[in-house]
Amino acid sequence: MPEQDFIVFAGGVGANVITQATYVAASWPPTGFASGLAQSNQFNKVFRQGSIMAAVIGQMIADVLGVNVIDDGTTATIEANLIKLIRGGAGAFVTDTGAANALVGLLTPAPANLASLVGIPILVKAAHTNTGASTINVNGFGAVNITTQTGAALAASALTANGIYWLVYDGTEFQLVL
Repeated sequence: MPEQDFIVFAGGVGANVITQATYVAASWPPTGFASGLAQSNQFNKVFRQGSIMAAVIGQMIADVLGVNVIDDGTTATIEANLIKLIRGGAGAFVTDTGAANALVGLLTPAPANLASLVGIPILVKAAHTNTGASTINVNGFGAVNITTQTGAALAASALTANGIYWLVYDGTEFQLVL
């Protein structure tokens, strides 16, 4: 399992932090603390807010890409891996070469099979505007339905020519995320 060493600050049970409701209602978050006035539970809340997002992003990179995410004081590797994650992993970008309701595309590097794509977001550039229910055939594995996140067939114009969309394979169909 990949190593991820971005740790949540003040995230343990009983941590000395103000509640989320208190934080949201506070007047100081937009401008920051006045000099000498921050209480430790307020300061800890601010640190926790930032550290929890760093830990979540680090864990996502480690889980999806299977790489170590190490706090060594540099940003280049983490940034490169975050970009790869946002792009859907290693080369998970498909330029559609199919028809309006029958998208076709190749991932490079090629996945071993369709099952290896479960949960991996694929960025797809549609060649045509769809006119109704649609499918996608990735790397010749066969046409698979594209649905909404609720499982409904796509409506006309859900995909537009030259539009870029995230699709995620759930083991049965590709769900349109964006």
